[in-house]
Amino acid sequence: MKRSMRALERCIYLVTKQSGDVAYWVQVYQGGRAAQKTCATREEARQLRDQWDREGIPLASPKGDKPKDLPPPAEPTIEDALRDYSATLAKQGALPGSKRVLEMLPAYKRQPALDAFLARPLSTLDEQTILDWIEDRRTSPATRGPRVGQPPHDNTLRKEWSIMRLAFAQACPTFVPPKLGKALPEVITEREMLTEDQREALFAALDEPFQTVARLAYRVGLRREECAAIAKAHIRVDQGKLRLPQTKTGPDQVSLGTEAIKLIRSQLARTAHLDTPWLFPNPQHPERHYSAHHIFEVLKVAARSLGLDAYRFHDLRHQFASDAIANGATTQQVMKAGRWRSTRHLERRYAHMLAGDVRALQDSLTKPRHPVRRLSIVGRGAGRAS
Repeated sequence: MKRSMRALERCIYLVTKQSGDVAYWVQVYQGGRAAQKTCATREEARQLRDQWDREGIPLASPKGDKPKDLPPPAEPTIEDALRDYSATLAKQGALPGSKRVLEMLPAYKRQPALDAFLARPLSTLDEQTILDWIEDRRTSPATRGPRVGQPPHDNTLRKEWSIMRLAFAQACPTFVPPKLGKALPEVITEREMLTEDQREALFAALDEPFQTVARLAYRVGLRREECAAIAKAHIRVDQGKLRLPQTKTGPDQVSLGTEAIKLIRSQLARTAHLDTPWLFPNPQHPERHYSAHHIFEVLKVAARSLGLDAYRFHDLRHQFASDAIANGATTQQVMKAGRWRSTRHLERRYAHMLAGDVRALQDSLTKPRHPVRRLSIVGRGAGRAS
């Protein structure tokens, strides 16, 4: 069921559904009534409209009474580009990323300056427009959530700019995004990781199944959304594989170690009496799984009880990477295990740990473990070890 409908251009309408999802309608005029065809993106809707034009299908007017000439199509705006990008992510299976894009819009619309930014046509994009957005965003305090009244963190702005840059690249391939190194510097927050005793104390402070959720997240490097939505059908214990249909970057698969498999088998045994498709079902409603937010809150309460006020669920993923690097894993191995897109993020965030590894490597070169083999030249182009 649609919640709102807004005309974008000739015969194309932006429809927001009750669920918050967006779609694009193309209307045709048939037998005195308007009929709609739903499209995922605005570009797809344009292609369908042009196809119907070529085929001679009468298109509907905004009132749906009879076909007539309409004003020239409205120019796409920044908001249109973000909605199109969100629809593209959803089509690719990256639902968390799609949701993150849509969550930006209500927050922007509550601020007059940011609402005006969303309404700007894409053709007006330039470096100064982006710099003005940065200043407006920095002076727009949060109106909801735990940071009410506080300005956004610079890393939040960088994440939003990263989303916009990709949305602009999709909507305007000719747009060259400005380099914002000085205007939007990256702030690397070095969070103090837990010792082994602290980590085990945190796990022990959690009741089941949340203790298993936390241990599994640490062992495999999972995000809380990925942990919450693990379905039994996606687990291949005999193959040591776990399929993740929805992740931050789309569908993925992870390998399971011995400890992770033990945790999953124990949880399966605990929920064997429940008719549920989920690994971590809500006992009150077995057809549903625990929400990611509930898991986040449970761990936060347990961490605070131990004096770890700043510790959050996502830090388990950082703990996974930190401990792996400390135990000798390379950045390539950690990147593959944690499903990061590149080693660049790892090398920045864990630079202080990698520097220690480099120094250890250099020190090890001063004391070769194997005797040096000298080569004696025997003939032209030949060599023999002596």
